[in-house]
Amino acid sequence: MAATLPSPPAPQDWILAFLKAPHPGTVKSRLATELDAPAAAAIYRSLLTRSLAALRRFPNVVLRHAPDDAGPELESLLRPGWRLRPQGEGDLGARIHRAVTEAFQQGASRLVVIGTDAPGIEARKPGRSEEHTSELQ
Repeated sequence: MAATLPSPPAPQDWILAFLKAPHPGTVKSRLATELDAPAAAAIYRSLLTRSLAALRRFPNVVLRHAPDDAGPELESLLRPGWRLRPQGEGDLGARIHRAVTEAFQQGASRLVVIGTDAPGIEARKPGRSEEHTSELQ
């Protein structure tokens, strides 16, 4: 009798979305030099809302936030299956490296890392899943 091998687990596609709490004076600092800090924060808040709306149909999204203690004020951004995690210390490369490492340790098979202040980001219908999880532009 031939042994039956278990089916491989379904791939877990994750999105790691890096964001900041939209506090005036801490976001879009270059833009704030032309406008003011509250206006720059309002623009960032709009970009954040738009970016997260584009991700709404994806179940495995981790919002990596800064500052690290901003989790409670960002809970309203969560959708079913989404999680909040602090970015932690270090430069952007170190924070991304840590987030990617943790995601794979926690079961991600494939992932995409995005920022949340890109005005043109939108989710498209994925192509063949063997090739890519989703197309983000």
